Amino acid sequence: MNQCFLQQTILDENSVLLFPTFVSSAPAVGQCALLTISGVFCILCNILRLPATHVPMGLNKRGLPIGFQVIAAPHQDRLCLAVAKELEKAFGGWVSPTKLN
Repeated sequence: MNQCFLQQTILDENSVLLFPTFVSSAPAVGQCALLTISGVFCILCNILRLPATHVPMGLNKRGLPIGFQVIAAPHQDRLCLAVAKELEKAFGGWVSPTKLN
């Protein structure tokens, strides 16, 4: 699937995709490099050169941050940011993580 195919068939100037940022909750400090597969959706956006914005969605049961990405067509950064801003307002935005015991 190449960039032109995505742009012409799925994404246009008014559409976005929503994907998880990671396949699980936030990894422990220093563990991200060991969990390359966890960032597969981030990697995909970078390879396809698509703008993406992370939207925080709160904390999971363990108190770790979770969220998803808003992904748009090439050169539609403003759309990513606008959608992310509205979603953040609707769902409460960033929440400080709790300390794990």
